[in-house]
Amino acid sequence: MYIGDMKIQNVIDAKGDSRIFSIPTTYTLTNFIKEACDRKVGALLVTNEQGATTGIISERDVIRQCYVKTDFDATLVSEVMTQDLITGSPDDDIHLAMDTLVEKRIRHLPILAGDEIKGLITVRDLISAMRKADKDKTRHLVEYLQSSLEAL
Repeated sequence: MYIGDMKIQNVIDAKGDSRIFSIPTTYTLTNFIKEACDRKVGALLVTNEQGATTGIISERDVIRQCYVKTDFDATLVSEVMTQDLITGSPDDDIHLAMDTLVEKRIRHLPILAGDEIKGLITVRDLISAMRKADKDKTRHLVEYLQSSLEAL
């Protein structure tokens, strides 16, 4: 697949790990840090008591709270999370996702199909997918050239 043909669903599929990590609104910043470190991720979706996604919290949110000397054991993630989610769709072109991440100055993009979270992609995921597409394109070109030379 070429980069120009790539959709966000292709990026989600290429990740291989389809788990979507979330934490409840009642978690403290300390709980978030532990979960993020344990899972080796930089952001987690935040869900309410009914399991609906209400926001996202990232390492950037924690850094901002360090600056204002917030008590991490007493501050809930719901108090500092981003509530107005910027999202993408599985059918979006990869370029639209890249533009969104750059223009909105974010590193994590929740992917929604209707009201259902289908994935959470990162800048790293997009770069990995693009690198793989470049390698595939190069491999196809080499195979084509080799077959053309063999035909001579």
